[in-house]
Amino acid sequence: MAIYLSTIIKNFIFIALLFLAYLSQSAFADFNGLAVKWAKMQKVKGLSPNPNAILTGDNNLIIIGESYSDKGYGYWVAKYDFSGRQLFRRDYEVEDNLSDFNIQSIANEENNSFMVVGNEFSHGYKLWLRNFNETGAQVFKKTYTFSKSISPSSIIRSYDGNFIITGSEGFKNVIKIKVDNQGNQIWEKVYKTELVESMALSTNIKNKGILTISVTGELSKFGTGESNIKITKYDSQGLRIRDISFPGRIVGQPGSVISSSKKDTFYLSYDSSVIPKGNVCVPRNIGENTIYLMKFNSDLETIWNKSIGVKMGLIFPPIINRIGDTLILAGRSNLTMKGIEPPWVYLFDLNGHKVGELTLNNHMDFDPESIVVSEDGIFLIGTEIPMGACDDSKVIIFHIEFKKASKT
Repeated sequence: MAIYLSTIIKNFIFIALLFLAYLSQSAFADFNGLAVKWAKMQKVKGLSPNPNAILTGDNNLIIIGESYSDKGYGYWVAKYDFSGRQLFRRDYEVEDNLSDFNIQSIANEENNSFMVVGNEFSHGYKLWLRNFNETGAQVFKKTYTFSKSISPSSIIRSYDGNFIITGSEGFKNVIKIKVDNQGNQIWEKVYKTELVESMALSTNIKNKGILTISVTGELSKFGTGESNIKITKYDSQGLRIRDISFPGRIVGQPGSVISSSKKDTFYLSYDSSVIPKGNVCVPRNIGENTIYLMKFNSDLETIWNKSIGVKMGLIFPPIINRIGDTLILAGRSNLTMKGIEPPWVYLFDLNGHKVGELTLNNHMDFDPESIVVSEDGIFLIGTEIPMGACDDSKVIIFHIEFKKASKT
């Protein structure tokens, strides 16, 4: 319930700030070889659907998200082909007395099936894992109970075909749990620290290692406060090798970091810490902070670190993905001291130079939450924030194609 109320508060403040800075808007803008091919919408009960998406082995798009109604918590699974045709949608009610159901991350499995991980807080501290097949039918479910709260941020498939779940324990320590493809626990490791570590997520690196990104610092429910980003390298058994730390903040989902095809270099999207000077409802008390794009190698050595823009401090940093030699970053509407900017997609080469951009001018409330690479571009999946606490949310799917810019 605390997470639900926090979402309401943040959405209310964001909408209020947009209203204060509202400018007249036009239709889609198409810049430098990006164009919206089609857009689809899913109506979802509740304020925070938290959609997660993957590309399946048969080259279709799977999206799973949360729902909430007077009957309680639920979730849904939908599948789309490349033309935007919905192949199915399945809606589920949450069972097992999971009354505070939060979907956190999704990972591909074999045979077009996929794993989903999440948590709940209302009846003890639980982490759950569910496996679905290519038709969206649930194959199995596992629930794990802990003595402290567990907030998973990522699930990745390891080199041996098993899965690594990474998150925070007790809103302080980093935890890793390794499970097999049936959800049976192989090992669990808690990395205790004097620092408060939250929003921990992992990705694979070469030589079968694991790279983990976490945020240290006691952040408020708005994500403000003194914070540092900590990058830690582990071996395949979860033993720590080394770490680095620097000021900043990441978004609490797997979309903050992407690797090269060889998994020997990495690209991190983050922003500077946000220190309010007063009430966060007053824009001048928050001001702007800087968005960064950083490249580093598997030895945690920085190759370059570049500023790519500014934004209002309450807005989290953009999500990131890669297609070939092109990096894709996507961010939500941004209130700067000069006015309001619509949601955007930027393209960068692997040296951090911007090579393309697109703005979604008639979707000012769109919050990008997942980028999935397609044959000719990307699927951009996110949520349109409802204006009222009782309104349905809208999950929007944009298929954005890459093409050469028109000559003028």
